[in-house]
Amino acid sequence: MSYILYVFRIITEVTKLITGALMFISALTWRDVIKNYLEKNRIYKGDSLLYYAFIVSIISVVFVIVTNSIVESLSLKYIIKKQEQVEQVEQVEQVEQVEEAT
Repeated sequence: MSYILYVFRIITEVTKLITGALMFISALTWRDVIKNYLEKNRIYKGDSLLYYAFIVSIISVVFVIVTNSIVESLSLKYIIKKQEQVEQVEQVEQVEQVEEAT
């Protein structure tokens, strides 16, 4: 594999790890929110944890959207570049075949 593929795979895996970690933090926060809500007889008075849960969730969603768009952009650019290289090779082969025929 080429150097670019290794870099792309590393970026993809690191993105997955960070996304998973943020989702895990978000899930734990929501767990605490629901737990506190139920412990207080369905009346939630301390809302700082609720705000924290919303903030972590929003950050997680924004991070996922941004990183996915970056990874898609990088992969699309790579695919387009590779396709152009294949087309150039095909053109050279066609020219060589025409020259051999004449």
